[in-house]
Amino acid sequence: MNADESIAYHFALKGKKSMPVFQTEAEKEEFIINEICPVLKKTAAGDFPVIVIKLGERGALAIYRGEIFHEETQAINACSTVGAGDVFSAAFLKEFLAGKSIAECLQSGNKFAFDYILKHGGK
Repeated sequence: MNADESIAYHFALKGKKSMPVFQTEAEKEEFIINEICPVLKKTAAGDFPVIVIKLGERGALAIYRGEIFHEETQAINACSTVGAGDVFSAAFLKEFLAGKSIAECLQSGNKFAFDYILKHGGK
């Protein structure tokens, strides 16, 4: 899921209809790490082996076996990022199913999404 989806999911679980407005992406990321990831750790320990939150130009987070992993990515000035999340997910899952470490999975997802944006949506 992406950052905004994780926030919407969090507030839906709490039964709240309004969500906070973040001034910066860094502020949003901090909220996700401090407020959402602890809740998702419990979910990842049960029904889902791994949960990934894509943070756009700030990289991605993964929750796996009670740990939070964060991999930054290189920012790019893009006209469009449509499809980049799908590319990230495909690359992450390919590595995950091949038994790679979570860090390697996140790095692969970031790399392929970045390359995709350069080719299809970069300025």
